Amino acid sequence: MGMDYRYAGSASYPRFNKEMEKVAKLFGAIDSKELKENKEKYKDGINWVDHMFGKEHDVDIRYVFPKDTPEVLVKFFNHPYDDLTVEETKEVHDLLEPKREQIEEIANQIMYELDDLVLYEESWSIC
Repeated sequence: MGMDYRYAGSASYPRFNKEMEKVAKLFGAIDSKELKENKEKYKDGINWVDHMFGKEHDVDIRYVFPKDTPEVLVKFFNHPYDDLTVEETKEVHDLLEPKREQIEEIANQIMYELDDLVLYEESWSIC
């Protein structure tokens, strides 16, 4: 079971969620109360992230960010299965770019997808 990028291939939902979490932490994210509760709830069974794939299983707020974090990044990391506009996609790309090397070590597909979406003036939309 997995999700598809438009240009960068595919990933399992658990891997994608784990990668997004690691990238979000580069921007000062800390787990929300709801996310902590889910992690605790599923810690003894199947990995908690297996229960959080796609929009229908996502929590309302995954992460709490520092107050100066751009709203578009908060939206992107808290709701990665939601679509972004073309403008939001470019803004996310530009905000992630300074941390490209670190992000590529964690999840090169995320940066590659954003690169191509910006190049072709398309919006973030994964399934």
